[in-house]
Amino acid sequence: EAVRQRELSEDANAQASVKIKLAYTYLSGGLFRECESVFDDIDAAHLSPAHRTGYYSLRGRLLYDISQYEGTPYPPAMRRYYEQAIANLSEQEGAGYWNLKALTAHADGLKYEALRYFEKALQSCGGHAPSKAVFMSSMAQVYLETGDSAQALHYWAQAAIRDIESSTKEITAMQQVAKLLHALGRYDMAERCIRSALDDVTQYHARHRQLEVGEILPIIDNYQMEQLQQRNTHIRIVYTGVVSLLLTGILVTVALLFQLRLRNRSLMEARDKLRLSNTALEQSNH
Repeated sequence: EAVRQRELSEDANAQASVKIKLAYTYLSGGLFRECESVFDDIDAAHLSPAHRTGYYSLRGRLLYDISQYEGTPYPPAMRRYYEQAIANLSEQEGAGYWNLKALTAHADGLKYEALRYFEKALQSCGGHAPSKAVFMSSMAQVYLETGDSAQALHYWAQAAIRDIESSTKEITAMQQVAKLLHALGRYDMAERCIRSALDDVTQYHARHRQLEVGEILPIIDNYQMEQLQQRNTHIRIVYTGVVSLLLTGILVTVALLFQLRLRNRSLMEARDKLRLSNTALEQSNH
């Protein structure tokens, strides 16, 4: 019976592991309802400590992302999930422990304490790109809330780079980079970033993420349209100037030719008069 119970437990944890990974995929794609549906199908009470940590950590992250999207305060349940996730961990666990400490501090409004914990998480996770990207993206959000947009841009850019390196279809970092670049007036780079994010989000068909991207894209497109109109106006001014110079040149040439013709006519008339005078003088001499 003990063997059978152990096998059932191992099977339940194996299934839960697959579901947690599926939930993470949905969450990365911004499919919140689908992610919640997967969580509802997991019985956390029968999970191993490691799987329980992953489960509660991800549930807390779901509420965090929903709050970010809706612009609402972080719900108390988010902090409870993080507390349940960290209950089975210690400092020796490394990056996962410090990340949860940072998220809990952030939920409590302790932003600078959260940043210190995120730094420890980064130092502990080594070169594992996906984890680093998540930590850096979270740090960027905290920096933005403290008013340090330069550091926010730095960490979101680093997170976006690691998402690309690990082939992770996660648009949050790239989208935020586009927003901050647009605010700095670097429209060409912002346009490239937001179109890259749009390509990724289209793959998941996450409507709310598409709407988020859609809020930025028209602004950038309007700027590009204004730039195009300015270039066209400049071209028209140059074209008008060139045409004006050509017309002026033609008119001056015509005027000079007309004056030259009048002068030639005057010279011919003078020559004819001189010839008549010479003829009359010759006749008078004879």
